[in-house]
Amino acid sequence: MSILTKIKKCRAKKKSKSVALQIRMISMIDVVFLLLIYFLLTSNFRAKEGYLPISLPEENQQTTTTRMVEPLDVTVTSITDGQCEITLGEGDIIFIDNDFGKLINALKEIVTTHGRNASDPIKLKPAPQSQWHHVVQTYDALWESNMTNIIFSISQ
Repeated sequence: MSILTKIKKCRAKKKSKSVALQIRMISMIDVVFLLLIYFLLTSNFRAKEGYLPISLPEENQQTTTTRMVEPLDVTVTSITDGQCEITLGEGDIIFIDNDFGKLINALKEIVTTHGRNASDPIKLKPAPQSQWHHVVQTYDALWESNMTNIIFSISQ
């Protein structure tokens, strides 16, 4: 055997050993780029808190103050023979047989005399002995009077 053949055999052995020890970088690079893209897409970028734009009113502008409006208490109490007693606010009492148009007129009068708006809150409180249809008719009368901010209060 000549020296050349021995060298070729040695080189062939070295090549086979070096191929077996290689790490496959292509699949690892793919995984790294996929992770990089995932974290870039799912991260939340925030603006610095101290640098948010805001427009403040000038000194000479008048400021408007909002007042908290107490709700108008509407208490519904059923009386015998299908009659209903409705207490509006602190003392306006209306007796109704089956004509809730009387209530609509009284509500419109209270809105004008007490300086209330149709958007002011109304607390509808049925008494424990109230019949349900009286409460529903009172609610309907409130709604027909364009009062839409109605709160139900349950008495225990």
